[in-house]
Amino acid sequence: MSKPGFYICPVILFALFLYGLFREPVEYDSYYASLDLQLSYVYPFFVLLPVFTCVYGDELKSGTMIPAIGRGLSRTRVILAKFIDTAILSLAFCLFFLLTDQITFDRFSVVLTRVQTLRVLSAYAAAWLKILGFSTFAAIFVYLTWNSSVGVVAGLISIAFSKMILDWLQSHTHLPFYDITLMGQADQAYRQFDAGNIWVHHLLFVLLWYALFLAVSALIFNRKELEL
Repeated sequence: MSKPGFYICPVILFALFLYGLFREPVEYDSYYASLDLQLSYVYPFFVLLPVFTCVYGDELKSGTMIPAIGRGLSRTRVILAKFIDTAILSLAFCLFFLLTDQITFDRFSVVLTRVQTLRVLSAYAAAWLKILGFSTFAAIFVYLTWNSSVGVVAGLISIAFSKMILDWLQSHTHLPFYDITLMGQADQAYRQFDAGNIWVHHLLFVLLWYALFLAVSALIFNRKELEL
């Protein structure tokens, strides 16, 4: 977080946020209608790019990970540490976005009810789960190629196209291509929570997807020959 480059994306978003403060007033309905697009595409892009680059790219470039492994640090612990780093930093970004939303509400005197507040919080929680999923999936390509740029590209492509492709397949085949994915289960957890229904089992499936991605990363990384 000491790198200036880490804050380029937040500064861009904050500039757009300031620009929005001086435009037409914001109402909850219009805000909530645009929230799905922002949380599905815009925010994941601006989160994954700086977080993934810092968590994986800098360490691969500096070469600090290899001597640590050579001195006995478990590769599985490296994978878990990177996962935790990503979870914490991406959560910090989501909290930052929530803060800017709250400032917008205060600017235009929008007072949310308890139900509306929970809807916004649950939407952000689902977005955080998906962002972490994109990053964990993209990390597989880092351990496979030992190149963080490949992982960034894989993550950004999955953000841009995976939902569109899986939704198209699901609508044309009537098979749950999207619903069974990590993204689909995160959405289901959000919708069920919003409707007041049981949602925990969907969250458990999200955790299973994390475990699967981490297991694949561990399988690849543990077999990889490194120049120690």
